[in-house]
Amino acid sequence: MFAWKNYLYTFDAFFNASLVLTYAIPKASLQLLVPDFMHLGLFNDEWAFLEVEVLDTRQIRPRGFPTFTSNDFITIAFRVLVEYVKTDDKKFRGLYTLKSETNKSGLAFWGNVLNTYRFTATDLRIYKDEKNMSVFSYRSGLEIEATIDEHAIPLPPSSPFKDVEEAMEFTGSFPYIFIHDPDTKETLIIEGVRKNWKPRPVEIVQEHIEFIEEMDIRDVRLASAFLVENVPVVWKKGKKDIRKDE
Repeated sequence: MFAWKNYLYTFDAFFNASLVLTYAIPKASLQLLVPDFMHLGLFNDEWAFLEVEVLDTRQIRPRGFPTFTSNDFITIAFRVLVEYVKTDDKKFRGLYTLKSETNKSGLAFWGNVLNTYRFTATDLRIYKDEKNMSVFSYRSGLEIEATIDEHAIPLPPSSPFKDVEEAMEFTGSFPYIFIHDPDTKETLIIEGVRKNWKPRPVEIVQEHIEFIEEMDIRDVRLASAFLVENVPVVWKKGKKDIRKDE
């Protein structure tokens, strides 16, 4: 089935808002969630990282298609920071997808037909003004409250990073997303090209993420939270890497 699930086109899109919460988790707790040939991105050889991205996407469409064919949707993705070494020994630093959810049932269906993002449909909603942003899903057990005005915001007290600059350098923008199918031993590599990508730290006032709680990991720390707004994005056509020795 994976042969039908390649990212067949280059897509143009506009990110109205991208809210990324990055959690520091002991490396042993995340290692079993990624394929053996992927290496966790580690900080001080102790902390691995799980990224939760809430994305408000507008006007996504295959390149060259007219605007009226575009779609708007909200997604939330759960990904692990990894280093991926291709079979030709090229190295990529990016994010391995564990799960994705969306507020559009059509996207969940066709997304899983045309690629392996592991989409499920849910009642995902975003409420946002100049000072605050709220993300909610009753079915997914998700609630995030953030203060997003542009005053200086320090890192969460639980963060292993010393300052915002260090957090930005280590967990900032990752152009590559990896999706692996163990049955066919194929990995889809998708590269995103973003303009004016300028994350700014935000304060997380409240967070309840059932997906993380169900992992039953004792030491989960919010390491950083960044928001990016009003960014055009290009998702390049996916490339496959096949591991015969897996």
